[in-house]
Amino acid sequence: MKFEYIPFMMNIGLFLGYLALVHCHCKINKLKNDLSLEQLIIYNKIKNKRLLNFLIGIFIAIIVILFYYKNSIHQNLFLRINIIILILLLLPIIIYYIIPVKKFFLEYIHKDDEIIKKDWFNVYQCMKYQFSIFFVIGFLLSGFILFIIYQ
Repeated sequence: MKFEYIPFMMNIGLFLGYLALVHCHCKINKLKNDLSLEQLIIYNKIKNKRLLNFLIGIFIAIIVILFYYKNSIHQNLFLRINIIILILLLLPIIIYYIIPVKKFFLEYIHKDDEIIKKDWFNVYQCMKYQFSIFFVIGFLLSGFILFIIYQ
């Protein structure tokens, strides 16, 4: 298998990982209905801060892409396109995880709301594991398909 297929395989995995997060966001939308007004305000502040972290990652990715594009004129077009997509998909999530999170919504759920706290914890677990699992599945599946095609 050629090196140029590895970024393609990573792109497939990252795309599936991002798609898996849609399932987790659907859970969040259902859980938001059970929040008090005070908790909803806190949740929205935390959500907006995390969205800002992700947008910072996208901005940094665009800058890196511009530098890469300028210096990769002699590369294979398939490889260049896949590396650009890889940078755009991977760098924002890396930056998102690097920027420290100071507030977790779980800290703002009252002790007597154990069921709600458990549900929100399950959402955190969903976000953490779904992305990783579907990334690995997409990466391995695309590698297997490419291996069969180019055998």
